[in-house]
Order: sequence, then C-alpha cells, then structure tokens
Amino acid sequence: NGQLLATGCADFKCRIYSTFATDVDGTNVDAGPFAASTGPLEFGEVYAELSALGWVHAVAWSPSGNTLAYTGHDSSVHFADLSSAAPNKELVVQTVRLPQLPLCSLLFLSEAALVGAGHDFNPNIFTASANGWSFFCNVDKETSKTEASGAGGGGGANSG
Repeated sequence: NGQLLATGCADFKCRIYSTFATDVDGTNVDAGPFAASTGPLEFGEVYAELSALGWVHAVAWSPSGNTLAYTGHDSSVHFADLSSAAPNKELVVQTVRLPQLPLCSLLFLSEAALVGAGHDFNPNIFTASANGWSFFCNVDKETSKTEASGAGGGGGANSG
C-alpha cells in the first residue's frame, strides 16, 4: 500500500515499519492489516518484529498485503499471516524448513503460490492450502541418468 516497509536484517529479524508521512500522504492513512490493531504509526515506527533462526535474506508481500514471506540463512521460509494482527496478540507465523541451501529471493505468484530461489540454482514453489503453506516442487525436475544421457545419445563431439 506504500505505507508499510518490510526489511530483513543480519540480526535474525524481519521488521515491518510505517512509512506514513503527513507531508506526503496527508490524511490518507493506510496501515493495511494493522489498521484495526494499532492504528497509524509515525514514519519509522515498527508495526511488527518477526524472528528467524538466521540472517534474513529476502522478504516478499502477497498481492493483498495480508501475508509476508521471509527467508533466512537457516534454509527456512516463514509466512506471517498479517490478517491475524490484533492488539496485544502475536502474529501467526508458519515456518517451512528446507533440506537444502538457503533461498536468497522470494516472489509471490498469487495469494496461494510463492517461488523462492537461492544457492541451489533450482527455484522452489510453495503453495497454500487450508492446512497452511508447504513446499510444492522444484521448478527444474531431476531426471534419471538414462534420461539425461538421451535416447540413442552418442553425444560425442565427433561421433561420425
């Protein structure tokens, strides 16, 4: 909405800041999912501070702004449900741990799909269901050695 800023830091935190400035925004305050819980905050004040178990490499907003995803150096992706924001109540955060190297970038494809890419050079797709977020698949599918060599391969530089 232009009045919230999410950051990832090396102190294992993801923070959501207010960027509302009266001189720029006038009276058009849009605290997004925090409107009912805290109301508008001044520029630079923190709406939420979320934890990770490693440096936070990337953050991404869902198209509606109701979910914030962030990924850390501990090979996990966290999904914060910002629609659960309420006074004196912690945000609901779901964590999906990965058995591979960390992700470095995230992008929502829709409200229910996220792609993440990182050190493995094979983007991951995550999907949401009634049970929450989960790993769905890698973009590049692994092939067996016989498929990789190709049928009738030959494959040499000067094969004929």
